[in-house]
Amino acid sequence: MTDEISRLEIQFRTSFLLDDAGRLVETNAPDRTSPPKFAIFGCDKANRAGVGADVPPDLADRLIELAGNEPPLAKAGQAPRQLAAYLDTFARRGSTPLPRFGVTHVLPHRLEHQHAKRLIQSDTPEGRGLVARLDREGMPSGLRDMGFVDASEFWAPWCAAMHGDEVAAIAFAARLSPTGASLGLATAPHLRNQGYGSAATAGWTQNRRLGARLLFYSTDLGNLASQALIARLELPRFGADFTLI
Repeated sequence: MTDEISRLEIQFRTSFLLDDAGRLVETNAPDRTSPPKFAIFGCDKANRAGVGADVPPDLADRLIELAGNEPPLAKAGQAPRQLAAYLDTFARRGSTPLPRFGVTHVLPHRLEHQHAKRLIQSDTPEGRGLVARLDREGMPSGLRDMGFVDASEFWAPWCAAMHGDEVAAIAFAARLSPTGASLGLATAPHLRNQGYGSAATAGWTQNRRLGARLLFYSTDLGNLASQALIARLELPRFGADFTLI
């Protein structure tokens, strides 16, 4: 069994790619977006902090020094005790990064959830057929309205919950490392609150490619739909995170 501090390190390294100095280089997602300027991930026992690779070394050293005196950031919505000092450190350099607060829950493998939705998994004949059809016909309007351009943005491994022939919800690997995976979930706006997101999430945890990895579901505190899904599936809380972007 993985202890809590080891799990925290796995979550952090699943979220970001680090350079040899331990600085944040990119997010650990297929599109490799820019990381935050500063991040603290916490659980009940400890924190894990990191600074973006583009932050000047002296500023980075000061942020890590401050983070070393931070109590464990474990509760949802918990503001870091050193919040004012972090912001002041950036302000002295003429920078005003935006704070973001998040919460992380643990996803069990093979999550049990009763539903009657039809699911399609990636890396199956039916999954490959779905991708081929979407390549021919284009994305359904609900997911297209959410910014999905084509099926290449279904980051594998994924699980789709279907409404007839339409993809109602897609659960995918928003972050993927050798030891961890973080769930991304999108549900077509006109099909929300009908159980498709919950079904896709439970189906995603069944994927064999995820079996050796720890599974996380991280979301912004302001995402009420995600909070409702977490409550519906009774996912255990792991910790909280704070980033400056």
